[in-house]
Amino acid sequence: MLEGIKEHAKEGKHLFLIGEHGAGKTYLIKRLELSNIHIFYFHDPKPPKQILLRILLELEGEENEKQYKRMAIWELCDELIRVLKEKRKRIVLIIDEFHLANQRIALILNYLLNTIEESAETKEDLKAITLILVATKPYYQKLYKKPEFKRLLWILEEFEFPELSNEEKDSIIQEMEKIYGVKLDDKQIKKIKKEAKHRLKSSR
Repeated sequence: MLEGIKEHAKEGKHLFLIGEHGAGKTYLIKRLELSNIHIFYFHDPKPPKQILLRILLELEGEENEKQYKRMAIWELCDELIRVLKEKRKRIVLIIDEFHLANQRIALILNYLLNTIEESAETKEDLKAITLILVATKPYYQKLYKKPEFKRLLWILEEFEFPELSNEEKDSIIQEMEKIYGVKLDDKQIKKIKKEAKHRLKSSR
């Protein structure tokens, strides 16, 4: 599935990834790597200004922090589009837990994508920002009831995560043991799997 997401992102296609609790959405999406494309991951839908500031500061340097902090939100949007266009850069913006988002962030994302489309001179210009939004079932469904979200989600291709198999869960646990330098015993592993399964059932 990661390869499919990668190919869509390379082509500049916007994605809406949905799945149950414990399906491995966050684990998988944080492993996404793309050459020559900046990837910005946000664990949750933070205030739009925080998102824009972080992206601009990483692209343009910390020395611009005071200048950017004085800008209004729409000025930051226009500045980001200018930077991406002038420097021929592409970014993938990943926002996890998107079912918690408010309409303000939907407005900002719509504005960014619409402005890019209106000012694009080539097909590559349209790929300046690629969105990957991640949400949990069934909570994401409420987003479709709000006008700004409906407009945004209309352009996103929906990907649904299947529940992880036991083999995939074992692989994730082994990788996390390596990352954190710990060794879980059978009792701890069984407890983790049981809790994940319980969360999955309670979310349905």
